[in-house]
Amino acid sequence: MGGSYAGLFAARVLSDHADEAVVVEPDVMADDGLGRRAPQRHRLHALLSMGHIQLERWFPEITDELVKGGALLGEGHDVQFYLDGRLKVPVAEARMLGATRPS
Repeated sequence: MGGSYAGLFAARVLSDHADEAVVVEPDVMADDGLGRRAPQRHRLHALLSMGHIQLERWFPEITDELVKGGALLGEGHDVQFYLDGRLKVPVAEARMLGATRPS
């Protein structure tokens, strides 16, 4: 699998069932940690509630580490979703973790 978030998460799941999980990334990573083939590397990445819950299961306390590194955590009424330009009803349990890669 590749070194995308999906590939890394898949490797994490496989690590519970195999002796080894190999990540093969065709992109050459620069010293700044950025791959050159990822056009979205400068965009905001958002992890919604269920993804955030699963991430915490796989990597306990990662949220604190990510927030210390600059990620933003929105909870409850701070998280707003729009559909066709209209604000959806807020959900008290909603969580969203937002981050971007370094420039």
